[in-house]
Amino acid sequence: MKLKQPQLPRKCRECTVIHEIFQKPPEAPPQEFKEMRASELMPELVVGGRSMRRVMETIWRIRRSNVPVLITGETGTGKELVARALHFESQRWKNPLIPVNTHAITPSLFESTLFGHRKGSFTGAHRDSEGLARAADGGTLFFDEIGDLQTSVQAKLLRFLQEGEILPVGETKPVRVDVRMVAATNRRIEKEIEAGQFRMDLFYRLAGIQIEMLPLRERRDEIPGLIDHFWRISCAKEMKAPRLSGRARKLLLSYDYPGNIRELANEVRRLVALASARERVPAESLSPRLLDQANGHGPNLAAGSFKVPKGLKHYEAVNELERQMIRSALDRRSNNLTRAARDLGLTRKGLRSKIRRLSLEPSL
Repeated sequence: MKLKQPQLPRKCRECTVIHEIFQKPPEAPPQEFKEMRASELMPELVVGGRSMRRVMETIWRIRRSNVPVLITGETGTGKELVARALHFESQRWKNPLIPVNTHAITPSLFESTLFGHRKGSFTGAHRDSEGLARAADGGTLFFDEIGDLQTSVQAKLLRFLQEGEILPVGETKPVRVDVRMVAATNRRIEKEIEAGQFRMDLFYRLAGIQIEMLPLRERRDEIPGLIDHFWRISCAKEMKAPRLSGRARKLLLSYDYPGNIRELANEVRRLVALASARERVPAESLSPRLLDQANGHGPNLAAGSFKVPKGLKHYEAVNELERQMIRSALDRRSNNLTRAARDLGLTRKGLRSKIRRLSLEPSL
């Protein structure tokens, strides 16, 4: 007589299945990231060093998740590229990726820009607007430089993240929106929280997964591949084939790049644009700032060369150090914002923002 296998109750069967799923080893990332959809759709994404491979491995592991991601790092380290890779590698890749420039949104227009409005709901609302959140429905909403978001609108963004609903200006019924949130910042958000400039609860909502983009000076193993990558692209655009001399390449490899990948890309484009069709580009063609560092005359922006008064709180000391570094760079560059920003590894707009925040305007 054949014995029947006893049937587990439904709840127990489900528990068994869940147990078996978690007993399986985690799926390993591909050995070559060329297999990833992001690599295919984004030829400008260069994965050449250990740091970027770790970033891409994280993107691979969370590709089926909707967890919010916060990308941190200095200006020019490739945060926007990582945000795009997160979108293209996710299950939302066929839907929109909508960037939100926090610099361009004033507090008074935040709700209208993000959540939309009805025609006639306020002065200047001449037609209906769906807003950026609804435009990204089913896709990804990318908040660039989230650390610059005004404190007066942070609560509105937090509610949207908590509820998954928006209330367009002039509407009476909330609208559900399905978006994945990705944000980036070049600020230390923890310090902004200490200074009362950023909400802690919003930070934890945004930082479900945190990806740090190291500065290029700490990813030197990636510089050779990046030089070759930008050189090929620039030669194709300029329709010429100059070569880089050994000394010029050596100086490019040894430079600190305070402007990170963006500065490296611009330097390579400049060299190719100025070169003759088949010229061997000499080291003398490099920008003065690279030659200055090679000759030992580069800017001294080390924190140790500045003094911070005792007795200050942490955020006060950080602000004072920033003030001294900015004043030093401006003095050395005769108040030329563009050159001072380059020395500090900032954009001109970013430097101007810090000058306003640190109340340095009157002294300029």
